[in-house]
Amino acid sequence: MKTQIIIDQLEQFLEEHHHFESIETAKANELIKEAWDERIKDAIIGDLKVKFKEVEIHKINSHFFLEYDQGATVYKLIISIGFDNEKIEAVVKLTCNYKSAEIYLNSNHANEEKYQGKSNYLKQIFNTLRKANDSQGYFSPLNFYLFIQNNPVSY
Repeated sequence: MKTQIIIDQLEQFLEEHHHFESIETAKANELIKEAWDERIKDAIIGDLKVKFKEVEIHKINSHFFLEYDQGATVYKLIISIGFDNEKIEAVVKLTCNYKSAEIYLNSNHANEEKYQGKSNYLKQIFNTLRKANDSQGYFSPLNFYLFIQNNPVSY
């Protein structure tokens, strides 16, 4: 998967640059996002498009965080999945140091009990992503790689 490869490449880059420890965190976040944002976005969307051929997937926003106190490097990509007139939003969160990738509904959908649109295709994606919020008071994002491999929505 492209996403796994890009996480490894980013981690190597950060190690070579000592995680930019000598630079103010906000500036380091900005520099890294500038250099890596498009590559990471392209890898994530590329992996999703292999599974979900019927929908358009676009970047809405992204955030990059070096979290020195936790020893983590976090990248979040907010995407829209859907068609011209019907979309859902999701977040893909990569934690590079732990080689972790998660996906879940964006906050504007988190409290919706069921899908509001008409597309059965998007409804199936929504229902799968909704599982992260199923337990009352407990949030459990889905593993991004398993989501791509196991989701029954591909046609």
